[in-house]
Amino acid sequence: MIALSIASLAAVASLVVPANAHMEMTYPAPFRSKSNPHATEIEYSMTSPLNADGSNYPCKGFLSDLNGPGGAVTAEWTAGQNYHFTLQGGANHAGGSCQASLSYDGGKTFTVIQSIVGNCPSTVAPTDYPVTVPGDAPSGDAIFAWTWFNNLGNREMYMNCAHIKINGGSGGSGFSSRPTIFEANIGNGCSTLEGSDVEFPNPGPDLINQSSKTAPPQGNCAAGPGSGGNQPQSSAAAPSPSSTEGGAPASSGAASSDAAPAPSSTASYDDGQWHPSSSAAAPSSTDGNNGEWQPTSSAGSSEAQPTPTDGNSQSQGQSSATGINPPTESGKNRKKKCVRRQKRNGVHGHRRAGPHGGRSRSF
Repeated sequence: MIALSIASLAAVASLVVPANAHMEMTYPAPFRSKSNPHATEIEYSMTSPLNADGSNYPCKGFLSDLNGPGGAVTAEWTAGQNYHFTLQGGANHAGGSCQASLSYDGGKTFTVIQSIVGNCPSTVAPTDYPVTVPGDAPSGDAIFAWTWFNNLGNREMYMNCAHIKINGGSGGSGFSSRPTIFEANIGNGCSTLEGSDVEFPNPGPDLINQSSKTAPPQGNCAAGPGSGGNQPQSSAAAPSPSSTEGGAPASSGAASSDAAPAPSSTASYDDGQWHPSSSAAAPSSTDGNNGEWQPTSSAGSSEAQPTPTDGNSQSQGQSSATGINPPTESGKNRKKKCVRRQKRNGVHGHRRAGPHGGRSRSF
């Protein structure tokens, strides 16, 4: 009796679940769908989202059917023409945002050909959604993918895929410039915000926006290449110079390399000359002079310093710095002046021995 009751409950549950199922694509007929006449294996959880860790991305892991009869083409479309994909189910989670994409490399990459923001899926099902095959889409076998990011409920990503064939495509460069498929809520560091229709970072040129409330994705959700997207901007700061060579000084207070260095004091900056601390002239104290005041330079040059060549009391010798001879009559003039002073004062000169055995005059 108990076993019968359990079996009865299971049967009832099997009838209730489809009524509360999520959404699925029925056209073009996906791999393993009950809508696919070529399917050799039916998947009864077509309405379930992708695994939260992304382990069955892309296409719920059904692309292995491409190599068998279950992977036969279910629709043929012509490039440049308008078509639709059909969604049905019992729980649209207040809609959300969808994308339609094509893959020509067995599901390694997907190129977006239509983005719908808001009211996808709608509350009325089944519903057809328009899609135009780009005129420059390559011809040949392709995988058509429908992806959905629900507005309400758990943060999930839904995906169904079908094998189709594109005819009459030009395969121009414009198709390759379209954005790649948006991925979120599958453990890749990107998620959508509940209560809003996700705003795709790069929706591509074919966009239908019918949302009253959108929000950008959260986390690491860089936009794929292609037109119509908002590529993330770089915030890297300019590197600081490691040295002042060839660049700006490391410190704003650093002195310019063009400025001439100034001596810190007259004692440390010795150029062989006396540097007064004031503008007044000072007498020279060089040993061996005649006791008279010796100017540093009659011309005012800081380099013209005559130096005596011996101990003779008469000022003689040439300036080694300038090579200029003093006037030859200066010594005689001084002697005449001295004699005249002595005569006026009644004092006679006398001779005395010099410090080195020579003679020096004293007046």
